[in-house]
Amino acid sequence: MVAVLAAISLAKPIASNLGRGQIKPWRSFIYRDTPDSFGKLCHIRLVPLVPTRHSSINTWCTANMTIMALRSSHLEHTVMKVPSDLVVFPSKTIRIVCISDTHGEDPSLRIPPGDILIHAGDLTDPGSLLELERAYQWISKLSHPVKVVVAGNHDVSLDSTHPSFRKEAVDLFTSPKALSHGIHYLDRQVRTVAYYSESREPGKKTLQPLNIYGNPLQPDFLDTDYAFTYAPWPSSAATQAWQDAPDSASGVPIWVMHGPPKDRLDWIDIDRLEGCVAQARAIASSRPLLCVFGHYHVSNGVERVKWRDDGDGVAASKVLSKPTHAPAYDFSSEGHEPPLHSGNDTVFVNAAWMTGRKREVADRYDPVIITISFETPNIF
Repeated sequence: MVAVLAAISLAKPIASNLGRGQIKPWRSFIYRDTPDSFGKLCHIRLVPLVPTRHSSINTWCTANMTIMALRSSHLEHTVMKVPSDLVVFPSKTIRIVCISDTHGEDPSLRIPPGDILIHAGDLTDPGSLLELERAYQWISKLSHPVKVVVAGNHDVSLDSTHPSFRKEAVDLFTSPKALSHGIHYLDRQVRTVAYYSESREPGKKTLQPLNIYGNPLQPDFLDTDYAFTYAPWPSSAATQAWQDAPDSASGVPIWVMHGPPKDRLDWIDIDRLEGCVAQARAIASSRPLLCVFGHYHVSNGVERVKWRDDGDGVAASKVLSKPTHAPAYDFSSEGHEPPLHSGNDTVFVNAAWMTGRKREVADRYDPVIITISFETPNIF
């Protein structure tokens, strides 16, 4: 027998737009850690017990849950309370697979396993509902417990301000069925997509929310009829596009966007096109650990930035890779790259799947694998 104690304390909300107005049940779970093929990561077997209460998502997505368990000599069982539709990772070290700009193709055979899949937009080419339905099918079948999706400029059926908008397209990616497959469609919002377990002292575990910000907007330099666009910087529209992005106090460690920020993997061989200044300033102010995007296919790659201690400027930057076969970077506490530290480091990933020549050639970039050991947000 394993004796178990569970203590739960609720922290104050960290972002006012986290799932506003939604009601979700809590359930109790038992989980057991079992090693998987990655060696350092674990699968979790969740066994539902009984509903214990109802609470707004605004409360539970910022819950800080302290778990205490007495260990047996063979297995450790812990009873905890988590939202019934969210994943709990047993470790703060999480493997993230990044891809973007699939443009109607199904790349699933070349997508490696991981904990989180991020698709940074342009699931489609002309943007039809049929294309989005096909994208939903291959994404929903992936084994990743969490799948984060934002739209891109080609995904016109998802843009409520575009003439080709189809409400059923948004419903497809935001339905309870989509959530049951681990799909989180983000449109200018922060959402808790999972929890991870952190051990601070023997016999004591703390669950931390893993919050992700998603924003599909990007500047339109060529006056096109694409989706999710705004007038380039300097413009009030560019400022407004990023004014509600999380600040540094929010502790949101992952940003998913379609377009690149200025000067970060944003080169393209088309005159006047570049990354967004307003977006770059928002990122510099918030300093997330990971920014994932695409849009400019030719700039596929990974770049690491170290921020200055005084102000929002960049102290140093290094492009870790241009396109390589199966690019993988381990920034965890046991990885081959120096660990990332909140407020000091950001990794930028341009995860475009298609090359600049798109369907003219058979070549495709591989998805990018990023492994991170997350730190406890300072707000807790």
